[in-house]
Amino acid sequence: MSPTATPDFARFEGAFSTYTNEEFGFAFDYPAVYDEELFLLCAPRAYVSGDSTHIEMGPGTVLSILPAEGRTTDEFVDQTLAEMQASADYRDLEVGRGARAGNLVGVSLTYRFGALNRLALVFVFTWRDHVYVAQYLTYGGFVCDVPEASVYELDLLSLMLRTFRFTR
Repeated sequence: MSPTATPDFARFEGAFSTYTNEEFGFAFDYPAVYDEELFLLCAPRAYVSGDSTHIEMGPGTVLSILPAEGRTTDEFVDQTLAEMQASADYRDLEVGRGARAGNLVGVSLTYRFGALNRLALVFVFTWRDHVYVAQYLTYGGFVCDVPEASVYELDLLSLMLRTFRFTR
């Protein structure tokens, strides 16, 4: 029986790939190690649900694109906050209007939820006729952490927002 070679993920430290969405005309970077077969569930993947498009990275980072239906970023956030405040499951809510993330300006939300006091980091902005909601929700497990490449799930949202750019 021959020993199985351990993959050298350290070679991916600081290396990025680009996710491009032609339909909405944007791109952002993600860790290149996620292109490896072992981490394919961590790479960005898009799906449509109703009239919304979602791009997931790993189990906790999601960019949702919804029709704005005439709402501004602040109006969308106010409606979302009203819905959240009607639920006893959300606490320690912090709202940052006029927040910046890379070249984007929007509203940041940070809150705790659930019996396990999980963390949610959210950034909302509008572009043309759509509301973009980028969020990271802690679920535990951290299956997309690759310490050998200095890649951690907690950093994915920040990387997405820092490198997000419209391509048309």
